Amino acid sequence: MTRQPPSDGGVDMAADYPPVKDSGAPRKKRAGRKKDPVSDNADGTVTITMPGRKPVTLTDKELKQVADKVSANGLTKAARERLCNFVSRIENLEEEKAEVAEQIKDVYGEAKSVGCDTKALRRVIRERKLDPHDRREQLDLFEIYWEVAGND
Repeated sequence: MTRQPPSDGGVDMAADYPPVKDSGAPRKKRAGRKKDPVSDNADGTVTITMPGRKPVTLTDKELKQVADKVSANGLTKAARERLCNFVSRIENLEEEKAEVAEQIKDVYGEAKSVGCDTKALRRVIRERKLDPHDRREQLDLFEIYWEVAGND
């Protein structure tokens, strides 16, 4: 039996392996196969069994209350609201950060328009953020490197 390449132009990964024949015999159950954790009872209740925990039996009303608390993605309403709150707060702060960045840009533009060297101004701002001891240490190290490089 020869295989034809896929019509979509892709690579046929099965081309390197012989075809698998189905014997038609029923498949054997695997040992240790997990059972469904939810089972319906004859009295209209549902039993939920989780590994390592006691089974919990719930009525339809109790099951609906649990379902109302938990969404399809597994988060409770309170957790979803809290997550949405975090997202909203971060988005607001990002907007404020963009506004502040625009204001800083405007101040640098204003300084440049009156003749200030913005590169030197940025360095002053950066240096002032440093601890005085760290700033002095960096300056001393710079002077040593400057002299070693053969500059006055």
